[in-house]
Amino acid sequence: MKRSVTILISAVLLSGFATLASADIKIGVVSIARLASESPQAKAANDALSAEFAPRLKTIQARNQTLKAQEDKLNKDAATMTDVQRSAAEKDLRDGYRDLQMQQSAFQDDLNARKQDEQEKIQRVMLEEVAAFAKAQGYDL
Repeated sequence: MKRSVTILISAVLLSGFATLASADIKIGVVSIARLASESPQAKAANDALSAEFAPRLKTIQARNQTLKAQEDKLNKDAATMTDVQRSAAEKDLRDGYRDLQMQQSAFQDDLNARKQDEQEKIQRVMLEEVAAFAKAQGYDL
């Protein structure tokens, strides 16, 4: 049974290829990924995303610099601090870094989600444009 189905499918495919071989076929190749990454729409989307996420990025960078300054101050003043002061400063620093990591993670997740949305929109537009061009120019595939 399997063999007869395989033979039948092969015969259908071969007859289709024979028909195609006798006709003039116009085939085009398009790199949708390249179009989507190098198109003016992609550049505009990247600029828009940069503008949208720039304030959050600046906030995260500023918080990172503040925490580094706190860490440097703690390292410098640790010898003159009491145990209670040092423990409190270390706890504040740990909490600050933990909050920063959560902010960075949320930022990256949001950025990736928006990038994915924009890429899907651009790819959809590119596919429609390529299909319209192929139809207008008479491409078969």
